[in-house]
Amino acid sequence: MNKLDISSTNSFKELEENISNKTNSLMNEYNIPGAAIAFIKDGKIDYIKGFGLSDKEKGTKVDRNTVFQVASNSKTVSAWSVLKLVSDGKLDLDANVDKYLTRWKIPKSKYGDVSITLRELLSHTAGLSQGAYIGYSIDEKLPTLEESLSGATAGTSGLHLIMKPGTKYKYSGGGYTLAQLIVEETTGLPYAKFARENVLRPLSMNDSDFEWNPQMKTKIAKAYDSFGRSLPQYVFTEECAAGLYTTAADFAKFVAANINIMKGSSDYILNNDALSEMLTPIKNDYGLGYIIKKLPDNTKLVYHGGTNRGWRSQYAFLPDKGDGIVILTNSDNGAQLHMDLLCMWTKYETGYYPLFYIKNITLRALVKSIACTLFLLLLMLIFKFKNKTGPKPSIKPSTILPFEIIKCVVFELFVILWWLVFYTGVFSGGWELNSLMPAGFYWLTICVLCYGLYFIAKCFVEKIVKQKITKFTQNV
Repeated sequence: MNKLDISSTNSFKELEENISNKTNSLMNEYNIPGAAIAFIKDGKIDYIKGFGLSDKEKGTKVDRNTVFQVASNSKTVSAWSVLKLVSDGKLDLDANVDKYLTRWKIPKSKYGDVSITLRELLSHTAGLSQGAYIGYSIDEKLPTLEESLSGATAGTSGLHLIMKPGTKYKYSGGGYTLAQLIVEETTGLPYAKFARENVLRPLSMNDSDFEWNPQMKTKIAKAYDSFGRSLPQYVFTEECAAGLYTTAADFAKFVAANINIMKGSSDYILNNDALSEMLTPIKNDYGLGYIIKKLPDNTKLVYHGGTNRGWRSQYAFLPDKGDGIVILTNSDNGAQLHMDLLCMWTKYETGYYPLFYIKNITLRALVKSIACTLFLLLLMLIFKFKNKTGPKPSIKPSTILPFEIIKCVVFELFVILWWLVFYTGVFSGGWELNSLMPAGFYWLTICVLCYGLYFIAKCFVEKIVKQKITKFTQNV
């Protein structure tokens, strides 16, 4: 944690300067092209700054008005859309959602005639499938909402029950897509239009929207994968779950609104009672669109993260202190930057790192320890093999090459499988899983590649040894 040491930070301004300096170095370390960060202090936006590039080819810099996808942080804003209708008496959080649905129905399941509520949809306790969405190319024809719910989501099955509602926490983007349909059926409006008119614009989030439009093209950053290669601009039918486009400045307004409502302000579309209900954990520290954790001193930390291909986003706030942070990046590598900066901010604010950061740091150390151990074992193998490569007539030449070839082929297949699983998305619906691993995971990959090279080289050397032994035995 040394690189995040803030022991010499005495003021909020110093914290901002400290984080600003560390952001540049961490972006270089994690290979992140661009980022935007905002701080909220006592319910007011105190700081917004862009870092790096929104487009590497054009050299365009990130600024406060650069548009990012915020992925699953769409869910928090979307929960506001639902609670707005609840506050207006048009929806009931605890009613069976089937009463609101005519365009699509939840398929029958082995759990019989069960009731699913909006409270369960928003808290991921409805027992539904479909964790995340990978999006569609901007040139593709988007499926309708009903088609998406029925399974037109890059080969995944349609939304269905996988456990009894209300029994366990099971993250489901599909649950929010169903909530999107309920909003549309209740209001008679496309979801993006309802959210724009009833949530985004009343919060003065004027550069934000739930649907792609041509005006965004000049403002939106370009997305990049874990290797720094540009990605297509993926769009979403599932707007409620993953489709929000916004800026650091706009999303900071949203975070500030949350803080001010909790401080008693009545200037927003939701009141304190509604937001307090949303910030009440149901299962697994998840409320209605928010994650709520208690720090060691009992301070409440509210936060959420977002992951789309080429995009990572994070926000957090401390309701009791009135402070918050927003971090947006245009890279698959953004999660580690978010983790470091969020927890550096939390440490300054409260004196504690969140438990999830301690776990993350432990995983990073474990990954590096495993990599170091594997490297040492590889050096031992190389040293041992080097001492055995001289011609030894007692070795049976007919048994050397086939056995080594088998070992070589098996391990090379493992190397190929490792690469396909973690770096291509072939087995994970388009997601590069390496970007979801702890920082330093690439050291394990380097180990795997080195072992692959070792077995290839060993097999080649064994062939030479075999030839030498054969020649030696013939001469004898």
